[in-house]
Amino acid sequence: MNVYQRLINILAETINPEYWSVSELLHYLKLSQNEFVRQSRIFRKNAKLALSFEKNPDDWSDSPTFRQGEYEIPSDCLEIVSIQWNGKPLDKKGLTYLETRYTGTRNQSEIKGLGRYKDNNGWREESGEPDHWIYDNKNIRLFPCPNEIPSAVMISGNISSSNKFAVTFTNPSDYELALKVSSTDLENNIAYIKDNRWLKAVRYYYCKYNSVFYLSFEKETLDYLRKMISDGYTIAMFCYPKSEMARADYIYEPEFRYESPDELDEENAVFLEIPKQWHESVACYAAYLALSKEGSKTQDIEKANIYLARFSSFVEQAMNLANSEIDIDPMVSMPFII
Repeated sequence: MNVYQRLINILAETINPEYWSVSELLHYLKLSQNEFVRQSRIFRKNAKLALSFEKNPDDWSDSPTFRQGEYEIPSDCLEIVSIQWNGKPLDKKGLTYLETRYTGTRNQSEIKGLGRYKDNNGWREESGEPDHWIYDNKNIRLFPCPNEIPSAVMISGNISSSNKFAVTFTNPSDYELALKVSSTDLENNIAYIKDNRWLKAVRYYYCKYNSVFYLSFEKETLDYLRKMISDGYTIAMFCYPKSEMARADYIYEPEFRYESPDELDEENAVFLEIPKQWHESVACYAAYLALSKEGSKTQDIEKANIYLARFSSFVEQAMNLANSEIDIDPMVSMPFII
């Protein structure tokens, strides 16, 4: 029995539910796995951060404008645990703290602020080795602001057999793919994609097993790329190395996928990345979400709370398992006798 079947059994529904849509229940399952991982903290990752830069679709200059000291939150991040700079953990602060402490006039007391700046933006420009990090403008900002500007790396690509533009990396996790491109370099026989119309409807994904990024273009774009290649040009893209100093330790979003709705009764129709021993917790939280939906046929708060309590017990078990004490000699743990 897969986790979707378990959920519809809890809800006393059939494989094609009457009071909830299939997509709705699958969405609940995805949210439930994310919530279990976020609360139990069983999936953690430490990764380099990518420096944030302006992504103006009308500006195709060679060098994008980087936001100094501002880093993008990893796309698979559910919750940040800590931020490090050159191996040193940084202290998390709030925006209000920095604005209160570092703005105002110099004759203010330390309680009201050191008064280093007269406005709320001056502190953003202070440079040096970071001590703090904050959430700012949907990104991670370090304070003081480190002076770090990555240099662009040019990587060539080609049209793959699956009609996608493939760019090969030796270590893809160290790069941030940037759709920033420049004009044609005739001297070096390299053609960069410049015109905005060739980049519409671009999407890309990472194939983790062969270190290749594939870019899917419209047919018109592919025809253009093929013509450029046949004319002897090399199609290249700019990539920017991620920070060598700024790293994040965070809870990452686990993989969730499922077969077509017609095959949800198969044993492996729904894939959860978490170990199978915790699949019941996902079904319980999904049941809590489903039974909290407003409606005379769907909402049952009392039953929903029962499944929420069961979910919480699973989370506690997972946390205890992940943070179990180390076995040591009992004599070491005993109180010293003086």
